[in-house]
Amino acid sequence: MRETDGERESRRGREGMLPELTYADLVQLGASRHGDEDALVLGEARVSFQRLADEVEAFQLRLAKMGVAPGDKVALLGTNTPAWMAAMLATMAAGAVAVPLNARDPLEGLAYTILASDATHVLYAERYARRDMSELPGSLAERGWRGGCVTFEAAARLREQLPATRSDGMAGPGGAATAAPGDLGIILFTSGSTSRPKGCMLTQQGMIRNALLHTERLGITPEDRWFSPMPFFHAGGLIWGITSMLVSGATLVSQERFDAEQALDLIERERCTYHHGIDAMFVAEMNSPTFTQERVRSLRIANSTGSSELLRSIHDRMGIAGIVSKWGISEGYGNLTLSAPSDSLEKRLCTVGRGYPGIEYRIVDPATGEIDFGRSGEIQVRGSSMSGYYNDPDATSALIDSDGWLATGDRGAFDGDGYLHYEGRLKEMLKVGGENVSLAEVESALMQHPSVELAVVVGAEHPRLEEVPVAFVVPRAGAERLTPGELEAFGRERLADFKVPVAYVTTSIEQIPTTGSGKVARRSLGSEVAERVASGELALGR
Repeated sequence: MRETDGERESRRGREGMLPELTYADLVQLGASRHGDEDALVLGEARVSFQRLADEVEAFQLRLAKMGVAPGDKVALLGTNTPAWMAAMLATMAAGAVAVPLNARDPLEGLAYTILASDATHVLYAERYARRDMSELPGSLAERGWRGGCVTFEAAARLREQLPATRSDGMAGPGGAATAAPGDLGIILFTSGSTSRPKGCMLTQQGMIRNALLHTERLGITPEDRWFSPMPFFHAGGLIWGITSMLVSGATLVSQERFDAEQALDLIERERCTYHHGIDAMFVAEMNSPTFTQERVRSLRIANSTGSSELLRSIHDRMGIAGIVSKWGISEGYGNLTLSAPSDSLEKRLCTVGRGYPGIEYRIVDPATGEIDFGRSGEIQVRGSSMSGYYNDPDATSALIDSDGWLATGDRGAFDGDGYLHYEGRLKEMLKVGGENVSLAEVESALMQHPSVELAVVVGAEHPRLEEVPVAFVVPRAGAERLTPGELEAFGRERLADFKVPVAYVTTSIEQIPTTGSGKVARRSLGSEVAERVASGELALGR
């Protein structure tokens, strides 16, 4: 994919500075360049770039007091808070490895991640003690774990016991940097929608590079206010939130947990210029009873996952002229293609953008293994891959070949202009009477209905056809009541007979289950369908 002159010049500049950058560098650069300007706005809390640097430095001393050494794994449990951010940044600045825990996991899931990552310490928000967190240390001890669990609040009190001066060897002003750019910075566990979660090993340099690439393509500057309610424990909040703020100098505006009404309040009050989120967030905002285009008039750019129909709805109903789309996976640092606000509207709505300079792309036929850019197939990349799955060489070699090509498990095709047309997960296909059916294709067709805000399609077992599609439909706010017959007729006009859903469930956006990373939990919806069929509540036609 050909670089423009501007991209070539920018890439040379990035490559010149990348080997020297760590998260400790970014924090201190932010303090020196932006000082008392807002780094983070979270509800009513405000944290300046200078205060963030001070908190990170203080937290490093706390970690040293706790006995955390370079290379140790520190698990972090909490939602989006200033304390979580400072702890994560301090962990990497001290040369240790942060392990974000999914705040929505039950205790069993938390214990699995802590043990699988070899974490020596767990830092958690005090509020989690009220969800039986007190049982976790005992549960871990029974499995041979000998680490320590400390609340963020208790760690903060350690600061009072420490001298005012820094200790030698700590990163930051007056101390030697403990971490190097190529060091492992994060072990980010996948959501585990199909199997046990696996830990993606992400380097500090790789995460910073990704943030530099996407903020440059979006044209983000220190004058921007970046609204992202994505959870910090996921790549969407960690790389596309915290790291984006650090590399660009923009203000990150976030929420402890996503709430549509509060989101509109923050966007309006803080005059946010960029909105990063997933499809369900934008749907909830547009369906809010207080939503008006006037409330979000400050937004010049937004990006979301989802169909071209949803992106057009964001463009038209929210009035965000710079709607863009992106694609990526956690194993590839979260983002691998992105459209630019300057691209044509058609490209921004109907593709997931172009690849980045310095990253290679190819399309592989999943059946034959042949490389063919002219056809649809598995998207593979080289030059932006995780270091591997932690303590799982077999799973790593199954995903990344000996030449460094990462098999993403996603299907797509590049057009003649170098834009990627995303076609969904390879596994998100149904076999209906021997015919392949793409869930993304069916969802896209249903979302062309003017009264449909969101459609999610899952498979249901069928005695004759093996599998059949079932659709969960979220109506648009103020729309007339949708009937299954109307939706079926609409689908038959746009889909082959075997692709048309056999049953429809009208629901709300709040009732669509999601994983901890905000993705639709299709397995949960599939289980719900099976239960409804077993109880006789839902009948499958054909």
